[in-house]
Amino acid sequence: MTLEQQRIAIATACGWEIIGNEKGEEPNGLNKNWSHSDFRVIPDYLNDLNACHEMEKALTGEQSVDYCNALVTMLRSNYHNAIHASAAHRAEAFLRTLNLWTT
Repeated sequence: MTLEQQRIAIATACGWEIIGNEKGEEPNGLNKNWSHSDFRVIPDYLNDLNACHEMEKALTGEQSVDYCNALVTMLRSNYHNAIHASAAHRAEAFLRTLNLWTT
């Protein structure tokens, strides 16, 4: 998946409606909790841990367990070290957890 495809897939899974994604421009959209006048650039989930924390809130309890397991597997580590995962690792684990990761 390209970086942009990852961002769009995560945003869509988090309830964003993607609007206006022209080539070379940042993907824009509306969050499900905002009014239609609140149009924004979707978060940079692959580089921003704050955006990742918001992304992680979209997971159910069972999905959170699967997400943690995916991080541990990806990092070839343990749960303690998984809390230090980068935003890019968290984004990939999120997409894999929701079966949205494509190659």
